[in-house]
Amino acid sequence: MSTAIHSFDEDADSVLEAMGLGGEMLEEVCRRGLAQFLTATPHHPSNAAGLFLYLELVQTLRQKLIPTGWELDEGGLALTFNKTLGIAIAVRSGDAHSGDPTKTPSFKYPESTTMHEAIGGNARQLGLFDGVPAFAAFVAPAPPKRVDFNKLRTWWLLHFVDTARGIMRAELSLPINLGDSDETDQWETRIILASIPFDEEPQIEPAGGDPGGSYFEVPVRMKAR
Repeated sequence: MSTAIHSFDEDADSVLEAMGLGGEMLEEVCRRGLAQFLTATPHHPSNAAGLFLYLELVQTLRQKLIPTGWELDEGGLALTFNKTLGIAIAVRSGDAHSGDPTKTPSFKYPESTTMHEAIGGNARQLGLFDGVPAFAAFVAPAPPKRVDFNKLRTWWLLHFVDTARGIMRAELSLPINLGDSDETDQWETRIILASIPFDEEPQIEPAGGDPGGSYFEVPVRMKAR
């Protein structure tokens, strides 16, 4: 099965609009995440930069979407979802191919049971298990949960920070299959976002938002490591 690639000079804007999203909004989410990534110093634990990035990506995505009717769920994945649109978004670090339209990316770390359920749900909704007896286990009804992966297509905001080049690459993509090595090897749609260099200076709101509407600036600059 071929992988569908969408870029902003083609039809990604219309795809995102149908999802109630926008390219500029997603890129701003990534800028804020990168700003937090770069606050890590050599005195932080070794995984601090990646954790700061993940937490800010999830927080900012929710900060922007929940006021527009989206909801959040913490049942195995830190999801932001919209039942009306039938869409969920999770955040995950990817390998070095993430954000590269010429390569097939995968998640950086092994998939969890909940990720298996979500990816299986994507495949079921696209009819990829129809008539395939070996996939009967995936088709079996699951116990009721707040988030039903048979009714939500789960997209991932996949990201990779290339410290050697001083950029962050990201994409919003829909995985549909796990390969023999238990790594995602097929994506139905990939929306490649613009790369963000370390020297940009986004305007960052305080965590949780600022009711007064003010903000402070966090320069995005690479820290000494």
